[in-house]
Amino acid sequence: MHHTHRVLQIACCSVLLIAVATATAQELRSSVTQPSSPAGRGAALVIPINGTQRLQMRTKKRIQNVLNPKESVARVQPIPNDPTSVLVTGLDAGLTQITMIDENGVQETLDIVVQFDIEYLRTLLQRAVPSANVVPIPGANNTIILTGTVSHAEDVDVISRMAVSVVGGPDRLINAMRVGGVQQVQLDVVVARVERRLLRRMAFDFINFGQQHVFASTVGGAFNIPSNGISGTFPGAPIITNAVGNPNGVPSNLFLGIFSPEQDFFGLLQALKDENLAKIMAEPRLVSLSGRNASFLDGGEQAVPVPAGLGQIGVQFEEFGTRLNFLPIVLGNGRIHLEVEPEVSGLDPTAGTTINGTVVPGRKTQRIHTTVEMEDGQTYALGGLIQSTVNGTTSKVPIVGELPLLGAAFSRKSFEEVEFELIVLVTPHLVDAMSCDQLPKFLPGQETRSPDDFELFLEGILEAPRGPRCVCPNGRYVPAYRNGPTATLFPCAGGRCGDQGSGVGCSSPAGCNNGGACPESPSGLRPSSQDAAVRPTATPPAKPSTETITQSDEVPGNDGKPTNLPPSTTAPESTEGQQR
Repeated sequence: MHHTHRVLQIACCSVLLIAVATATAQELRSSVTQPSSPAGRGAALVIPINGTQRLQMRTKKRIQNVLNPKESVARVQPIPNDPTSVLVTGLDAGLTQITMIDENGVQETLDIVVQFDIEYLRTLLQRAVPSANVVPIPGANNTIILTGTVSHAEDVDVISRMAVSVVGGPDRLINAMRVGGVQQVQLDVVVARVERRLLRRMAFDFINFGQQHVFASTVGGAFNIPSNGISGTFPGAPIITNAVGNPNGVPSNLFLGIFSPEQDFFGLLQALKDENLAKIMAEPRLVSLSGRNASFLDGGEQAVPVPAGLGQIGVQFEEFGTRLNFLPIVLGNGRIHLEVEPEVSGLDPTAGTTINGTVVPGRKTQRIHTTVEMEDGQTYALGGLIQSTVNGTTSKVPIVGELPLLGAAFSRKSFEEVEFELIVLVTPHLVDAMSCDQLPKFLPGQETRSPDDFELFLEGILEAPRGPRCVCPNGRYVPAYRNGPTATLFPCAGGRCGDQGSGVGCSSPAGCNNGGACPESPSGLRPSSQDAAVRPTATPPAKPSTETITQSDEVPGNDGKPTNLPPSTTAPESTEGQQR
């Protein structure tokens, strides 16, 4: 009895093991890729490069032969211990077609598409640059197209490098990515230059003719002894030709001559003091797209003669003026990468040269070329220069020229001091185009009109503010500049800019905002905003104050006498500001 139960248990376990083995074999067979068409041509199978795929015929028969015309695209290998399946490996991007023949002669054809692993590349992009919205798309001729937007410009290089590592070369990558957000940069540059020059020169030469002598001092260079000598009668009527020189580079400015029957005296004195001042303020502004070069030039072109062939003289044009070259690149977190090169140049005759008889002036140039990173609206002082040059020269006769006071007649002196200051400021801005309601009402040159005959010939003005004009309203002359819409917006000297003042006048409670002098208070100080309007003392609500305080138009001057305010700064009469 017990033996019979044991036999039944063994039989049941055997049946269960056979069922499980059968189900496992069916699952393994279902995991093998089979052509979708029972005969003839099947659907295309996509295999990534370096990826493998197991294939099996629908007949489940032993595969006798496989035809593969493009072995460089895909490689077909048999699987040991499984003659009914083959292994296909992708080698290079392309399209091929394989034909499998079983042992009964039945053929099945399958298209194989080998391409880059797009899913793997998409996974890499999402993990490395999660903020980017980039989609890789397979293209023709074994290429990958990267399209979409990135948040930061530096992400473009990272994504491109990852894609190149997958596709195998930069020639297989087409970059169609864009950087999101505003990508237009306006660069404001300020180039300020000041040059001060002080030159002091002194030279003295003289010639004395007597009956028996000629005495001269020419160390200053004011007199040049001519090659043909001196003619005429001595004393009385000497003749000197081509004898005046240029000491220190310029002619003498004082001449003295004394004549007598016994002797003649000629003296030339140069005593000059030159002061030169040059100020240049250049503020170029330029707008460019991120990653694009931009150039700006305001100036001209200098014609420079250059030697040409066969002894001819050619002309070469060199640019000068205010120039700005810059390359902006918008980075992440609002930072801007700038390669900027501002330049200010001008003609300088003192640094010129002569080419085949033609005088060509030189040029003074201030140029800066640098690379910086900054945020929107920040200002950088890219460069600056403070230069001081002192140059002194003296020529004198030994011993005699060294004597105090008397030595000035036997010497020549030149002393030059030059101070030079330069600073360059840059400010980038991320900008966008203006809307139609943001356009300026007047462009440069449109805020004025041509003068009429009265304004041109009698007033001597070349342009007048737009709009009708009354020259003498109420018998009082009003200049043309007072007729413009901005006449009350800018300060005038002394605070006297007409009946309404200049903006906020001295009579306004806001204080002295017109840039002119305000009348002093009795204590000698400027009136404060509290002194401009007298406020009554606070009283309980039950007894409101009705006191009226009237301000006088007279203020005491420094001498204690009352002084009337000018009509241009007197506020119009009003009782609202006087009653509280």
